[in-house]
Amino acid sequence: MKYLLDQGAEINARKWEDHPETWENFEMLGLGTALHYAARNGDSKTVSFLLDRGARVEIGDSIGETPLGNARWCCENNLKDGDDTKKQEHQQCIALLVGAESKLRTINARM
Repeated sequence: MKYLLDQGAEINARKWEDHPETWENFEMLGLGTALHYAARNGDSKTVSFLLDRGARVEIGDSIGETPLGNARWCCENNLKDGDDTKKQEHQQCIALLVGAESKLRTINARM
């Protein structure tokens, strides 16, 4: 991922956003940014990396969910399944994303 970003890949691009036919066929699945997918997977290292590189936390996926919403949903889902390790990984992502959203609100309030 670092290589792609270093080569100019758009960090906030949503999956298949530039391919209208595919977007239309799959938008109901919640096509999001790399940050959405890292949050869904409970990958706190990647969430942290993407936030450090400027990923925007407020961007909704194709059904309007934010990365934080994705992480919360997956955390709750893993809680039901009894997977405590995965739940903890999602909780780490949630903490990172809540912190990033809080920073964004603070910056916006100052403007």
